[in-house]
Amino acid sequence: MPKLTPKNHQLTEHDFLKLAKTESHPRARTRLFILHQLQQGQTPEEIAPRFGLHPLTIHILRRKYWEFGIEQAIYDKQRPGRNSKLKPQDHQAFKQRIIEEQEKREGGRLTAEDIHTIAAQEFNTRVWHEKGKRPRIIRQQQFEYAYIFGAVCLRTGTTAALVMPSVNKEAMLLHLRQISKETPKAGMLWW
Repeated sequence: MPKLTPKNHQLTEHDFLKLAKTESHPRARTRLFILHQLQQGQTPEEIAPRFGLHPLTIHILRRKYWEFGIEQAIYDKQRPGRNSKLKPQDHQAFKQRIIEEQEKREGGRLTAEDIHTIAAQEFNTRVWHEKGKRPRIIRQQQFEYAYIFGAVCLRTGTTAALVMPSVNKEAMLLHLRQISKETPKAGMLWW
């Protein structure tokens, strides 16, 4: 009996199409579709352009399936990620402290800055940097302020106003366009 290799292995142990339809992880689902097409007799060179992959990637997937089975072929290994600055014994206490702080606020939400302050003051998670280097700054993504641009034509009494979340060149140009739409052509503008 000839040795089964990726080239003459028929991939008949599983119904890849059926498995792909029930798989929730998108990358695993894509790999199952690739294995299904290999099962149908298509070559890696034919399959690769359909998925935007290199044919070598298809060969590697087929070899992984052949050597290690379906689980290791379609799922990625667990990646370690970044180590937590918080000590493992402090995780539960930190979560509890965040919940307590949230309950004190009576409705408002904690910002990343608040959480960072709690972690730095109570759990000693400060990041030390070399002299002359700056640590990363946590920036909030929500707007806390509104900026009002307004103008009045003294001759006609026409007004133009704009409320913006930030002040920058684009906001000012938008306001000037709004003014030019609202005021007559011969009108003068006074700020």
